[in-house]
Amino acid sequence: MELIKDLLPPLLTEWEITWLRKNYPRLRYFPSHKLIYGIFEFDATYKGERIIDRYVLSIDLTPKLYGALPHVYDDAGRIKQMAKMLNKPLIDLHNYENGRQCLIRPDKFEERYPYGISLPQLFNLLTSHFFWLSYVERFNKEPWEGEKHGWEIDELKSWMQRH
Repeated sequence: MELIKDLLPPLLTEWEITWLRKNYPRLRYFPSHKLIYGIFEFDATYKGERIIDRYVLSIDLTPKLYGALPHVYDDAGRIKQMAKMLNKPLIDLHNYENGRQCLIRPDKFEERYPYGISLPQLFNLLTSHFFWLSYVERFNKEPWEGEKHGWEIDELKSWMQRH
């Protein structure tokens, strides 16, 4: 069993672990659990609107082993509360019932990250996603049009043919 474990690439490189500590000191990496957990803080501006905010997240890195997008969860239930307050369906806030975030459709992920996603790329995606949520929470409108939830039938057929 140890031999197989030694053959697998590390989920995070030493460079990525150092990068995480430097850029997100309130998040911790737990290699034995393939998990990043803690407070994700961001400071971002879009069209002159600056938002500084934080979310309690757990990031399951297991899918990264296979070149897929890590699973990101809102551990504090903030987005469920947001949906209730705004009287919106949870999925309209790109959130599933179990707290997992819908960050990007699989076909878009493959198109944008054909070789998998690096940690800095993931955190750029998270900043964009959570900025969008915080903006909706504050202003009850989208800062930009969110990704559509479903697939057009032709998009789905094309994606399925490639897999």
